[in-house]
Amino acid sequence: MGPIQTADAVAIGSLAVAALTLVISLVRGTRGDAARAQLVDDKLDRISEMGEETRDTVREVDRKLGDHSVRIARLEEQVTTLFGRVERMERNCDDRMGGVGGTD
Repeated sequence: MGPIQTADAVAIGSLAVAALTLVISLVRGTRGDAARAQLVDDKLDRISEMGEETRDTVREVDRKLGDHSVRIARLEEQVTTLFGRVERMERNCDDRMGGVGGTD
């Protein structure tokens, strides 16, 4: 094997430049992929947090709905009792008045 020819040196230099370009491209691609993966992870974390907040809010609304249902049932019972008392008072008034004038 003799001395290195100019064509051989150019070929070796071109091969080195191509290898260096390939390595740089892979490093940039890996960094870009890592940045994109981090962005996706951050978005997923935010979505998860929003889901937890929504679940907590739904639980609170459900609890308040239960409380309000109990209060409504209690009020309905009171209204029924009051209507019964009013009807009883009207009957008493009608009976005492002898049907004259009435409460209607």
